[in-house]
Order: sequence, then C-alpha cells, then structure tokens
Amino acid sequence: MDFSEYKDVFAAEAREYIQSLNENLLEFEQNPQDAQLIAEMFRAAHSLKGMAGTMGYNKLADLTHYMENLLDALRDGLLGVTEELINTLFASVDILEVMLDEVIATDGIVTDTTLIKEQLIRILDEDASGETPKLSRPTDLQQ
Repeated sequence: MDFSEYKDVFAAEAREYIQSLNENLLEFEQNPQDAQLIAEMFRAAHSLKGMAGTMGYNKLADLTHYMENLLDALRDGLLGVTEELINTLFASVDILEVMLDEVIATDGIVTDTTLIKEQLIRILDEDASGETPKLSRPTDLQQ
C-alpha cells in the first residue's frame, strides 16, 4: 500500500509528538515525581511508534519502541530517575527529530541509532540489577 499521500499528515503529527516529548521532558526534569508527565511521554512515544510503523519508517518506530520500554518501566516504578536517564531521553528525542527531518527530506533514514539504543537498554539493565543509584521514583503512578 502506498502511504505517500499521508506523509505530510504523518510529519505534522510526528512533530507534535516530538515537541510534546521534549516539553514534557523539560518539565519532568524539574518535577521527576510527576507520574502524569511520564504517562504523557509514554503515550506520545507509543503513538509515534505506531504511526512510524504504519508508514514503514521502521528505524524511527524501532528507536521509539526502545524509548517506550524505558518510559514504561519508569511509569511502573521499576526505574529510578537519574540524570543519565533524563539526558538519554533528551538525546533520544533529538535523534527522533533528526530522523523525522530525514524522512521529510528524503523519505529515508540514514541516522545510526545503535549507540542510543544501547544506552536505553543499559539504563534498563543496570537499574534492574540495582547498580544505578536512584535519585527518585515517581509517586502516584497511574496506568
């Protein structure tokens, strides 16, 4: 199926989700106990992942899936909020923005996401093993 006619709609909505992620991360950095912000970031990542996958932008969907896993663990109270976690999420959003620009300009993605995905996985693995110091955990978590 040819989704090219939907590319402009996808680009506009993807920009909104990325902007939402960025704004919520800025606020979350100041209020790491705010479970609502985590839920909003998770929903934005989940929606972006689904749209990208539907459009066939699998690298974009893949990176967003890794972010979604981290946000899900954060939402469920399984991760502590650390400076590294926040910085890695910011870096992920920056890369998503670059990837979206590539999609808009060339309908393809050349950005290598290997390192950022490894960082996201490492944060999940280290926190699960108790090696990462937990600065704080979100309160009033709601699914």
